[in-house]
Amino acid sequence: MLTIEELKELKKNTGYTNEMIARLSGVPIGTVQKIFAGITKRPRYDTLKALDQALTRDAVTETSDSPGILSLKDSEAAYHYTPHKASAYQRIGGFVLDRQGQYTIDDFEKLPEDGHYELIDGVIYDMATTTFLHQILIGMIFTEFMQYKYKSGNDCWPVLSPFDVRLDRDDRTMIKPDLMVLCADDRVEDDMAGQTDQTETDQAAANLSVLQRRRNHYHDGAPRFVMEVISPSSRRRDLVLKLNKYMDAGVYEYWIVDPDQEQILVYDFKSDNYPDVFTFQDKVPVAISGGELSIDFAQILDRLR
Repeated sequence: MLTIEELKELKKNTGYTNEMIARLSGVPIGTVQKIFAGITKRPRYDTLKALDQALTRDAVTETSDSPGILSLKDSEAAYHYTPHKASAYQRIGGFVLDRQGQYTIDDFEKLPEDGHYELIDGVIYDMATTTFLHQILIGMIFTEFMQYKYKSGNDCWPVLSPFDVRLDRDDRTMIKPDLMVLCADDRVEDDMAGQTDQTETDQAAANLSVLQRRRNHYHDGAPRFVMEVISPSSRRRDLVLKLNKYMDAGVYEYWIVDPDQEQILVYDFKSDNYPDVFTFQDKVPVAISGGELSIDFAQILDRLR
């Protein structure tokens, strides 16, 4: 759960008024005002929890003049709107987000090229800028995966963000995992499923290396492995929304790394027992490697100090 200072920062980034927060959370307006003014130093747990959920959830907030407008909490400052005005829509540059839940990949590809966005079930998310720690942590883990790839000689390639994934193979979702592993036979399993007779052309396509079949600008389908490093602005999306998306799409293994809590949640969807919870003092085995690769987070933490 977010601290009071984190809630204040998120309130600033979203542009929410005390009245809006009170309406979304169910907390009395007087209590909200005292908390954000610093008068109430130690709010009750259930009050903080309600404010946390109001400011970090992906919820639809309706105004009197513009019902059904989605207010996103994932941007540092990209989605501000003024309540009770018909023009109160989120914007990305000159792109007005007035159809959240209905956007397609065609819309997604028209967004400014200098931004970092995701499209999930027709909703466009403006991703917060990553921190130095976030980037270094991902880079260290990526290096471990790459070294294992060369050592084992397998045909699986670790890939860093930003690289698009058309997760559901439809026109409503395009995501950018922090780190993923793409294997040569992932596409083969999907494309050849249910086929009993393969032509020579089919077989040739199946035998292409992962690099030869990934030269387009996105990956089509579920990666073998996905890792997300969460931040306060992405916590709910990574812990709930993406968790279910990855599981349903057929990802084998999903890691959620939380630098603030120094914790790793490992979802091995091929097993019946998940999640496994690890700390930054543990060696975390990579299930898709059959136990051959483990990431030593204690060593990573030591290098970061």
